[in-house]
Amino acid sequence: MLVDFIESQNRVLPGARVGDRSPRTKGAYIAMAYFNSGALGGIGASYTMGANTEVTITEKNLPDVLVDLAFKGGAFCFFNPSISGSKDKANRIKLPELMGTQAVAEESGEVTERFMIKVRDYYKNVEHFNALAYKSGEMDVILFTNNGFQWLKAREHQPVFTDMSYAIQGDANQPISAGDFAINTSSAGEIPIKFGIVLSKLAASRLKFTWAAVGSLVNLTAQPCESGGLSVFSRTASATACTLPRAVNETATCIQYSIKQLNINDAGTNDVSQYVTIGSTTGIITLASALTAGIFDFIVVAETPNGIWGSWEFRIKAS
Repeated sequence: MLVDFIESQNRVLPGARVGDRSPRTKGAYIAMAYFNSGALGGIGASYTMGANTEVTITEKNLPDVLVDLAFKGGAFCFFNPSISGSKDKANRIKLPELMGTQAVAEESGEVTERFMIKVRDYYKNVEHFNALAYKSGEMDVILFTNNGFQWLKAREHQPVFTDMSYAIQGDANQPISAGDFAINTSSAGEIPIKFGIVLSKLAASRLKFTWAAVGSLVNLTAQPCESGGLSVFSRTASATACTLPRAVNETATCIQYSIKQLNINDAGTNDVSQYVTIGSTTGIITLASALTAGIFDFIVVAETPNGIWGSWEFRIKAS
């Protein structure tokens, strides 16, 4: 039946805003997030922030919602400054033939678009982008400008991830340049930009852990007057095990803690990493009784599988 094939012919022409003196949208995407289709319902849908706070998703709180979803393990966020993106002019698909007295082919209504995203730390995340290629059509993508965003929906716009790559430019005096990939969409018309974003809410610092105060020390004494901003602890008694507990403030899914010694000399004669361990899910650091005398620097990292992370450094003075 014809009704099974025909689409609405009633195209309402929206108003066109001209002479607008509001701040101009700058010509680059400066932040991005993607997540499994259906994780967020869209502007106007409800969302549970934290454990039990129901909110309605708006343009203004969308970055807050994405940060919350990221800490819950449900979104990958690349906030400002970590990416720079551009978009080619849309390709409007035309009907294949001219009919009657037509001088040019009509447009079919289908539009393809291509978004190019440069990622500063691409080379550190090659495995992530290798896997992203297999997520085409499964994920929603949100691209942010300085004051607006475009929501590329898996079901409506069919985003396909392609052309993942980075180059090493052959200059030992320069860091590795950004890698890039493309997002390709197909939909009925260009994807509109929605406005109302608060730029400060797109700061990459929002996606890092902060650290709680150090807990109860065992056989260690904090040295609060040490200079340089480094946390310093002295061992109270030699040949005795020590405990240094410290965790992140935030609640997140699947936090993993790890530790590494920073000041190992070239010969490795001061490598004491075998005597220092950390609880992978608690952040509690244990120094074995066999730790030799010396000054040892360490870094602790907390991270989640989807890229939320934070670190802190400390020094042990073992007599």
